[in-house]
Amino acid sequence: MNNRYKRIARIKKRIGICYIFLLASIMFLHVTINAVPTIYSSMEEEKEVKENSKKVYITFDDGPSINNTRNIIKILNDNNVKASFFIVGNKAEEYPDIVKELSENNMCIASHTYSHVYEEVFKNLECYKNDLQKCNESIENIIEKAPVQYIRIPGGINNSSSNKNIMEGILNYLNQNNVNYVGWNICSNDALGRNIPSYKLMSNIKTQTEKIENKTNCLVVLMHDSYYKKTTVEVLPEIIQYYKDKGYEFRTFNDITSKEYEELFNEKLINKQYFK
Repeated sequence: MNNRYKRIARIKKRIGICYIFLLASIMFLHVTINAVPTIYSSMEEEKEVKENSKKVYITFDDGPSINNTRNIIKILNDNNVKASFFIVGNKAEEYPDIVKELSENNMCIASHTYSHVYEEVFKNLECYKNDLQKCNESIENIIEKAPVQYIRIPGGINNSSSNKNIMEGILNYLNQNNVNYVGWNICSNDALGRNIPSYKLMSNIKTQTEKIENKTNCLVVLMHDSYYKKTTVEVLPEIIQYYKDKGYEFRTFNDITSKEYEELFNEKLINKQYFK
């Protein structure tokens, strides 16, 4: 009988140990499961911070050029930065290898104009449509894919070479075809002459940035990579470091998010309405 009680006691002890182990396991699982939402919450917070961060879009018009575009690609790569290039179609046909290098280096390639001759481009709506289509085809023939659905109108929408009716017709055409036209809120003013001193370009960038940086998280910087823009190349590393020091994230028009699109639209940096 005593042996029987001893066996029962041992069984109860084992059951007790198993129960304690089971309880501990349940508690561990409970803690682990409850911890999962905290992990995802942190990830969501990080994503939210990124979505709300300051963004700068470095853009270049009027290239490619034989002497400057490759140097710009190198500087961008050295600084782990991507930029958007609004291409002139006849220049792309002249330097197809440079356009290919832009694509191979994951730069954003967009259409600007084929001829860049304002009198021809803005003669009427059909002339503009033909010029843009020809530019698109030139780029696609070189990189074997269509450029992004973002373009920059030569001289912007308020240039002095187009009248109100023609420009409004152009903007309606672009909107109807889901083509986004890109403006800018920071201008280096490198288009005002040949090889403007780099310190002046940097001063323009800084002055304009400091004027609006507390009003917007979105900057689109206009520069040029055409032949007579050597000083733009020279000052580019300083411009990049300037925006890095200010905490800006560098973005292109290749893969913008819906939130970024909304920001650009609200700031009238894309699809701005014509006014004069």
